[in-house]
Amino acid sequence: MTEGFRDCWFFFACKRHPNTLFHFQDRFGLTVPPAHFEVMDSACEKILFSTSDLAELTPWLDANPESYFNLYLQDSQSQSFMFCHRPGNHHVLGIPYELLNEDELLFVLKRFGAIYGWGWHDDTPPDTIDEMRLSANAPHSILRRYRKGRLVPAN
Repeated sequence: MTEGFRDCWFFFACKRHPNTLFHFQDRFGLTVPPAHFEVMDSACEKILFSTSDLAELTPWLDANPESYFNLYLQDSQSQSFMFCHRPGNHHVLGIPYELLNEDELLFVLKRFGAIYGWGWHDDTPPDTIDEMRLSANAPHSILRRYRKGRLVPAN
């Protein structure tokens, strides 16, 4: 399923839940590299929250459902994963496309209650649920998509 899709992600959107990050880390053995985290309001270029402690960042993001934030994680092989907070009370989880076979992909999508899923080139996911829906329904996509509880094959 994944040959030729290096530098691509499979993103999936799900409703925000306080334990999603923990379960995502546990499922893939992920760690967050030490960093200083800043949540910005891009409209006025103002820092809304700043910390070096993930244990402080996560509750702040959960308490601010209209926040945007991309958190980068790594597995034991130094593969990059993404955990993104999006407005509208959604998370977007990003997994390297080449790591997933169809059975694993369906398991992860169901385990995290995915609403939509889509393949995407090396970039951050869309900001709104409407943009995510468009990505998941794109008829010209060369990558697999997930909608209505099933995978839609690449064209």
